[in-house]
Amino acid sequence: MRMIILLILLASTFLFPQKEEVFTASERYILNKISKLEDYVLSDLIANDEILSVKIRRITENSVSAYFLILIREDQYSNKSASVGESDLMEIFKALDVLINKRSKEISSANFISNSLTTDNGFQIGYRKWEKTYWIIRLDSYEKSTVFFDSPDGIRKTLTDALEKIDQLKSEE
Repeated sequence: MRMIILLILLASTFLFPQKEEVFTASERYILNKISKLEDYVLSDLIANDEILSVKIRRITENSVSAYFLILIREDQYSNKSASVGESDLMEIFKALDVLINKRSKEISSANFISNSLTTDNGFQIGYRKWEKTYWIIRLDSYEKSTVFFDSPDGIRKTLTDALEKIDQLKSEE
């Protein structure tokens, strides 16, 4: 009888796996640590049909700070957000310039083109072309929360402002 109960319990763990918790980059950074969080609000990022709230989050633990760009898309039922670490932010900034250059030289006659950079936590930046070109930010790989822009200019300004704010905060330490 004990063996049957044990088999049922073991089978249930494989048949009904627990949902894996998904953490943003800044949430992973503070797991099991005593940390001070500070948010610095930047100008909103205006997309085609929506507005993203933008802030820099400084997380300090034992006088060591880490910086994250936080983008928040408010939704009727819940907010979607992306958290991008400083090193990823610099790579995304460089990638945006490469993507802008590639888009300007694009000669393909394909009906659909997608060219993008995706970080390890699912944040994506790039462009898609079908009837016209749209620049995109996808906040995460789980929610498929893609935000569309007609131009990369607002995205570039937000990334520039974020990097400048991080530099300012570092100089004040």
